[in-house]
Amino acid sequence: EDVIRRDFTINALLMDEDQQILDYVGGKKDLSKQLIRAIGNPKQRFTEDALRILRAFRFQAKLGFEIEIKTKEAIKETANLIQTISVERLIQELNYFIPSPHRTKAFQTMIETGVHKYLPSLTKGTEHLAHRNDILQPTEFFIICFILEGINDYWRLSKKQLYLIKRVIDLHEITKKDDFNKMI
Repeated sequence: EDVIRRDFTINALLMDEDQQILDYVGGKKDLSKQLIRAIGNPKQRFTEDALRILRAFRFQAKLGFEIEIKTKEAIKETANLIQTISVERLIQELNYFIPSPHRTKAFQTMIETGVHKYLPSLTKGTEHLAHRNDILQPTEFFIICFILEGINDYWRLSKKQLYLIKRVIDLHEITKKDDFNKMI
């Protein structure tokens, strides 16, 4: 019963006291295929908890796996539910996957499914970074996004992060016509 309420097949493997892996939903098969698949009805899974949408991107960013077609379609259909997730949880999930090795793949899937449109002031930055493989930290992600779309009070970042972001944006504004800044 617990397994069928979980989010993805690869996240629903169990181990018994004899260290035997128990797989009731095809997680081993999906692991071998490098596939992220929602358990049961994907649309229902995301409607129950919209955070699962971002968790799919987190797994993709971390592992480089593809998102199974029905799961991806359900993400597309429920993308607007991202707006129901608390800002703190959104930031936490973004912080998990932004420094991940397959981040660009996750950003590309976010764009394909339209999820990025429900992240205020992050749309253009996500589109820009979906084609860059630079090593990136969360604060740098927000700096790039806010340079492209402006700072949004929606994102409740720490005072330290906001101070740094505002300083970098100010520096960018002062020097944006400078050739060195264009290169950066």
